[in-house]
Amino acid sequence: MNTDKVLADWAKAWKEENLTDEQRKLISQANWDLYNGPARDGSFGDPTEDDEEWDSFPGFSKAVDLIKDALDDAPRTLYIDDQSEEVMEREPQVDACEDCNGTGKVEGEDFITKCESCSGSGVGFQPEYYKIERAEILKALVGKELVQYVK
Repeated sequence: MNTDKVLADWAKAWKEENLTDEQRKLISQANWDLYNGPARDGSFGDPTEDDEEWDSFPGFSKAVDLIKDALDDAPRTLYIDDQSEEVMEREPQVDACEDCNGTGKVEGEDFITKCESCSGSGVGFQPEYYKIERAEILKALVGKELVQYVK
């Protein structure tokens, strides 16, 4: 499984559902400003000079503050299921062993013995998943360079 791709797909969908067009544009503009230098600084050949899309750009520092505010509601932790690639905001729960109903013991007529299916742990199916922390989530949402300013 490619967790980077799954996380990137999730980030794209999350931004589409949770951020306004203006906020998504601000992320793009802040990334451009970070990589290419200040926009509209009067330098010769500045490609943003005659571009109306940049009229609303408040400058890098203010943009970072606005992006931070916009990302306040982003999840702090995500879990990606190893098999289904489902992205969840809550840690997957472990199922109880079906053979012993989660007790770890099996009762016979004259004895009680350790459940062989779960080796006495009482745990049945344990989902395998990747835990994604806030820093990686923000990186997926804004990019690997801009995240240094948005944390």
